Amino acid sequence: MDHGFQLVQDNPDYAVLGFDTTLTYDKLWKLCDFAREGIPYIATHPDINCPTETGFMPDIGAMMAFVETSTGRQPDVIVGKPHPPIVKAIVEKTGYRVD
Repeated sequence: MDHGFQLVQDNPDYAVLGFDTTLTYDKLWKLCDFAREGIPYIATHPDINCPTETGFMPDIGAMMAFVETSTGRQPDVIVGKPHPPIVKAIVEKTGYRVD
């Protein structure tokens, strides 16, 4: 368990899509099934590609498109930049306010 989340494979409270270099078709399939069941779906960030030393690799935004095409669902929440959950967390942690 880390930061209040326990990772489980069955009956999750949330389906989370995050950067995973071990991503498999089975993992995407399971996420799509959870999304179809109406389980809250969270994505960590919408970047389409991730820069590498040799070019680019597909990132979470590309996987979000896969899930949406299969299920018709977009994430209920995107927590990464520039979306509000990450901005709120930064404000709470630092006290910095954006007006």
